[in-house]
Order: sequence, then C-alpha cells, then structure tokens
Amino acid sequence: MPKKKTKSVKALVKKGVNPNPTHIPLLDVDIPVTNLKNAKRLMSKLISNFISRRIINQDAKDLCYMISVFVTVVKEAEIEERIKKLEEKIK
Repeated sequence: MPKKKTKSVKALVKKGVNPNPTHIPLLDVDIPVTNLKNAKRLMSKLISNFISRRIINQDAKDLCYMISVFVTVVKEAEIEERIKKLEEKIK
C-alpha cells in the first residue's frame, strides 16, 4: 500500500485550510496577558504571525477580539480607581 503524503502546516495555511482541527490558534508565543504592556506585545506577535500566514483568519480575529476586550476592561478599571482616589481626596 503506498504511503500517503502529508502536507505541511505552512502549505495548508497557504490554502486557507485549518491544519489544526482542535481550533487551537497557531500562535507560537506564550505571553501571559496580565497587563497592557503584555497585551501590546501579544497583539504585535499576532499581527506578525497573521502577516506571515502562521495563524489563520478566524483564530486571528478571535485573539484580536479577546485582546481588545482585555484592554478595554483594564482601562475602565484604571479610570474607576482614579475616580475613587479623587473622591477620597475631596472628602
């Protein structure tokens, strides 16, 4: 029986096929998103991996959305903390 050829991940991604059936993003970095600096680093890596076709469209969109929500929540929490401090100063 002839051996089946397996396509490389890069070849599959080039064709727009998700070579990762478990839908785990193909982003090859491990940056914990715990602050805005790390969110910025992760977004930068995400863009680079998307441009070089190491991550597929839907995974890129999902990660981008989650990073955006994280940034919004952090900013709102910082504003809330500043308001709280200003209110304490006024009292």
